[in-house]
Amino acid sequence: MPCADCRRLKTLGVCHDAPLCLDWLWGGGGDADGSGLASAMITTHTLQNEADTAALAHALATDRHLLPSVMTLEGPLGVGKTTFMRFYLKALGWQGPVISPTYGLIQVYDLPQGPLWHVDCYRLGSPEEIYALGLVDAMMQHPCCIEWPQRIAPFLPPVRQALTFDFDTDQTRRLRHECFGLG
Repeated sequence: MPCADCRRLKTLGVCHDAPLCLDWLWGGGGDADGSGLASAMITTHTLQNEADTAALAHALATDRHLLPSVMTLEGPLGVGKTTFMRFYLKALGWQGPVISPTYGLIQVYDLPQGPLWHVDCYRLGSPEEIYALGLVDAMMQHPCCIEWPQRIAPFLPPVRQALTFDFDTDQTRRLRHECFGLG
């Protein structure tokens, strides 16, 4: 039986207990095709301005617990990934500046709930560098928000949220929010 929070959060595509809640993983009915892959929950949003971005970031941050989980952020340069992270971290209680991890690769934010890793894989020389950076262990122990995840795709956990940003017009952005995992 799905938990009450899962029924409430289903419209956002997030769950407070993502790796453990079968309702979140299988949409309430198991893996119908027998593949073991959970049905993806996909929502699409049009972000007209920063206020829309802030509202979505707040909804995602406040409607999920900070369990060891991964959220990936994809999209072209300048599309708003770091802007989203600024609002997301603020909703989680961060009061300091939000620094893009482009050059340092990793920025760890010590939130009241525990550390959150913000990682930018754009400048990685090879995907295997994530071992030296401690990212493999971090993904198993802490919430991680990973920009340019396609650079480390083979190392991403099977249960994760994926945010894909794209330009709609000069002023608006499209955001595809996908939750998926293995049963």
